[in-house]
Amino acid sequence: MQQKNARLRPFSQQDIPALVEVINTANAHYGDRDTVTTEDIAALVASPYVVAEEDFLIAEGDGGAVVGGGVFAFNPTNGQAFGLARVLPSYERLGLGTRLVMQTDAAFLRRAQQHIAPELQPIMSRKTAGTCDGAQVLLGKAGYVRQYVQYTMRCDFEALPLPVALPAPFTLRPFDIERDSRAVYEVFKETFAQHRMQVAQMPYERWLEQLQTPLFTPDLFFVAYDDETIAGINLCFYSADYPHLGWVEMLGVRQPYRHQGLGTALLKHAFHVFALRGLEGAALDVDGEDETTVAFYERAGMRIVQHAVLY
Repeated sequence: MQQKNARLRPFSQQDIPALVEVINTANAHYGDRDTVTTEDIAALVASPYVVAEEDFLIAEGDGGAVVGGGVFAFNPTNGQAFGLARVLPSYERLGLGTRLVMQTDAAFLRRAQQHIAPELQPIMSRKTAGTCDGAQVLLGKAGYVRQYVQYTMRCDFEALPLPVALPAPFTLRPFDIERDSRAVYEVFKETFAQHRMQVAQMPYERWLEQLQTPLFTPDLFFVAYDDETIAGINLCFYSADYPHLGWVEMLGVRQPYRHQGLGTALLKHAFHVFALRGLEGAALDVDGEDETTVAFYERAGMRIVQHAVLY
């Protein structure tokens, strides 16, 4: 078999469509349903905190074809970045992935020195499919520490899910963004306080940004009350990655109201509303090492469809 050859070179704007194809092909090979678009990569390129032609890389194979690439998103307000390095399966085991990771890590550190406050620690995070053993070994050797196992779970509606009433004494009220945002955010912080990825540390302003996207509609924010007190929330969105599914983003019940069936009722209510809107099913991400929560969603009819590891 002929030896494949590849080299790294600086990224250029013309590489965006080919890089998108490489990333999506590599993800799909390992059962990772996450996809990127040309708009996603263009947004990374347009960031004022990177110089794409200096910081991003392309792996070029035989005949000049794009066979891999490395990019990252960088938020100077918290010093954190998320890196994405992918290589076509046919060009694996040539050392390209290691070089892409190491060199884009170095580029991130250079930019961090320019743009983040001295008291912040620059942190790069990465994600790989749980089925891609090679990438997990690579990241471990590069000094990354495994932080989180993430399952994507979904259910498909074979028939219209039946409407579900909340157990007494709980009632649903329409969500009003101006009236309810702060109170719902505080319940989110409380119910997700023990989450492994510390999502409850998200500032209110950043949390509020999620409500400014086309994927948000107040009709999919289900807030349960006990009299005038919020007892539980199920905050759902439309999904860019799964446009035919409803996305369950944040389902939480406050401690005094647990074990009364409220969480299950909020989830099943969302299923019914999704179906009425013409969606074919529901999906969500969950901590794969939280066996109790995974079992909860399985009892509701959901199944694991994707396994990812975050570093």
